[in-house]
Amino acid sequence: MRPRQPKSWILLIALCSALVYVALQYSPRDLMGPDTEDSQARYPETYIEGMSDRAYADTGTLRHTLNAERVIYYTEQGQTKGFVEQPHLVFFAQSDSPPWHLRAERGVADTQRNTLTLKNNVTAYSDHPEFGRITVDTDDLLIDTVRQFAQTDKPVTMRSARGITSAVGLNAELESGRVELLSEVQGIYEPQ
Repeated sequence: MRPRQPKSWILLIALCSALVYVALQYSPRDLMGPDTEDSQARYPETYIEGMSDRAYADTGTLRHTLNAERVIYYTEQGQTKGFVEQPHLVFFAQSDSPPWHLRAERGVADTQRNTLTLKNNVTAYSDHPEFGRITVDTDDLLIDTVRQFAQTDKPVTMRSARGITSAVGLNAELESGRVELLSEVQGIYEPQ
């Protein structure tokens, strides 16, 4: 008598049953492993093309505007941050002072701190009634949008119709138009 060989269809049914059981018990996400902060950081929460934003004071007056080519918000270590491409900010003074325009190639927004760090070819300018256009160039500028305060510890160049001034570091109160150059200040003055 010949020994009984298992039927191949019984093995096939057992294998299919095991696959169906696994498919019903676990989702593909479970099989890939737990989510980590690294995996979450790769996927943006919000993606905006052609962004335009306005912020107002409690009195209803316009404080600043932000226009950008593109903004991508993501969460990193529990904080929401955003990459901003081609940001252009305009800060309006509460008095008759002219507004400050700030531009850069990119920026990083921190929504918890209400800050925007402008990076790469940062330019700020204002058309002052007495001194004409004042332009400030640097590589990195941290802006507190609530306080309307800008600062950097990088080299800066300040130009106006009256001359050129270079320095390392800058503090600027954008609402009042007060700019303080911090160290290694050198200038060329050209009186009109």
